[in-house]
Amino acid sequence: MGTGPASGWPAYGYPKDKRRRPSTYLVECGETRVFLDAGSWEAVAEGAGERVSAVLLSHAHVDHWAGLNFLRWGPELPVFSSKETFEHPYFKEISDRPFSLALTPVEHFKRFEVGEIAVTPFPLNHVIPATGFLVECGTGLAYALDTRWLPEKSLRFLKGKADYLIVDAALPKGGQGGHNSYDMALELGLEIGVKEVFAVHLLPSVTEEEVLEEAERLGLEASVPDDGEVREL
Repeated sequence: MGTGPASGWPAYGYPKDKRRRPSTYLVECGETRVFLDAGSWEAVAEGAGERVSAVLLSHAHVDHWAGLNFLRWGPELPVFSSKETFEHPYFKEISDRPFSLALTPVEHFKRFEVGEIAVTPFPLNHVIPATGFLVECGTGLAYALDTRWLPEKSLRFLKGKADYLIVDAALPKGGQGGHNSYDMALELGLEIGVKEVFAVHLLPSVTEEEVLEEAERLGLEASVPDDGEVREL
């Protein structure tokens, strides 16, 4: 529902009908609906937030939680993330006034259940503390935003468990910083051994074509999802 970073709005030559709202993904399994991040209040509103079972929040950057403002006025809703995220100064707007949000700290590698979905958090490498999530409902979907590669323990944990990977592919090839370059994101999928990589969080300077060309060169099944796409796994 939102596949872009904070700077991912149409710009810098993107087609006018291309929309990349901040990170917001909705996972459905039976009657259970879970948001992976809630960066766009628009996307959260469109996702029928009052029917969602929980939010899995990766970190305290506002482009990953802005939609929580929409959700905190409704029915009680659990929000799962690390203690470090909830205590981070960037998250103070929500942590000081959560209202109906039940902020629930998680421990890395400690599995829990949300309805029909099993969730296991794992640490990421970012400029502030960040958490990825393995969500399982007949298949394993790993969510790794924002990150630059993965800590070794997280990498070992995901091997043999993750069938699909939604991954930060923000930077151009060779790009430096707290995010993956797109080639690094694809190589991470190869290292874990997933069936398909969903490369997301692209900066406007990264084109879909170069990402897919690199995936083909690596012999990897990959795609660059657009906002609003639905995938059945």
